[in-house]
Amino acid sequence: MGVMRRAFSLAANGKPGPVYVDLPKDIGKIEADIQDYTPAFYPLKPSSNPYQIAEAAALLMEAQRPIIVAGGGALYSKAHKQVAELVEILNIPLMTTPCGRSIVPEDHPLAFGQVGLYFSRQGEEIYNSADLIMTIGSRNEDFQSGMQRFFPQGAKYIQIDIDPHEIGRNWIPNVPLVGDAGMILSELASCIKTEIGEEKIENTWTQELLKEKAKYEDEVKAECMTDDIPIKTKRIVWELNQVFGKDTILVNENGSQDLWSYYYPYYKVLDINSCIAPGEQTCMGFGVAAAIGAKLAQPSKKVVCTR
Repeated sequence: MGVMRRAFSLAANGKPGPVYVDLPKDIGKIEADIQDYTPAFYPLKPSSNPYQIAEAAALLMEAQRPIIVAGGGALYSKAHKQVAELVEILNIPLMTTPCGRSIVPEDHPLAFGQVGLYFSRQGEEIYNSADLIMTIGSRNEDFQSGMQRFFPQGAKYIQIDIDPHEIGRNWIPNVPLVGDAGMILSELASCIKTEIGEEKIENTWTQELLKEKAKYEDEVKAECMTDDIPIKTKRIVWELNQVFGKDTILVNENGSQDLWSYYYPYYKVLDINSCIAPGEQTCMGFGVAAAIGAKLAQPSKKVVCTR
């Protein structure tokens, strides 16, 4: 039997270069016993630096008007419970990007819609008056950040992302937290509970926002319950939400009319993991194909596509 030979070369900068592996032909003729495949535990979830987690927890507790913005990374981490727990402990507004939508049901009292191009009137006011923003698994892309212009003046910033290359790409965080969103949020909640016990933080700002939210939703309801002709798109989207209700997957098509399904509270996604948003800008027709795929994957659920 020949001997396997490996040759390594070094590039000019001293780093490993191409690798050459020589397998003699007689090895290929040998019968071998192959053990059953045992997969490694997956996924392997890393957390962040505990000192930075403590620093972020302190900033969240010190802030008077903090908000959390959940992106697609929060969904990929399956951090639904952790996001809900943290916003409830802190008693602060939760907003999302389109890809982070349905991290919690949007009838949650502390859900205030989406950010950036998809601001509602109240959502934009909340965002602009925040003194601290914490993003979870979001790249702060142009539609969300208004080409990085949408950031409250003087606000502090906490950024959570599993990809270190995304940290500080657009906005420089006061506290960067690199790691799995679910694990980091759990540790943040634990750190805060150590300081405040099991009681939730009372936030007078949030209490005022909840009152304004109720008024705003009544205003939208009155606006959509009319017999005006021609029928406006926002009324159709609002009525879709009333008819389909829970156990419904929302699929967004690219276009302009579907924007009303983004604007809270014209349409509320009422179940976790029940929204398929086009990533960035996709080709027209994505929504139809995605709606078919969603129904095949979840046949027990209703599917509505806005386009």
